[in-house]
Amino acid sequence: MMPTKRSTASKSILRKSILTYLAFRPAPLTEEERLLKEVRDLEAEASRGTSSRKSHVSSGIAFPLSPEAQFMLKSLHTATTHNLVQLAIDTTKETIELEGCEAIKAQDLQRAISDSAPRFSFFVFHRKISP
Repeated sequence: MMPTKRSTASKSILRKSILTYLAFRPAPLTEEERLLKEVRDLEAEASRGTSSRKSHVSSGIAFPLSPEAQFMLKSLHTATTHNLVQLAIDTTKETIELEGCEAIKAQDLQRAISDSAPRFSFFVFHRKISP
């Protein structure tokens, strides 16, 4: 029985709980044991390999969007003149530029997206639901 309030703690219960705590407490390490544990920990850390290290690759795009690209992307979901917006990276200016926008059908996407130049392509598929 462990005392939870000062009023319920008798000397015998308090003594028993202290002895139980001391019995299960780990013994202090000697200097040699402490050094060996430190070496083991360092070896374990070194053997983990690259899987536990942080990646040096950024997790996002650092290039800013051009104003035209921002406008076309924001208007994409409400636009009636286009449903495909394509963006390209301009490496000289380090920006993402608007490459083009057009209104196309879903079956024409393969023709519209270049297979020789990298692009970010955003397409909105409008479905007409019959009553």
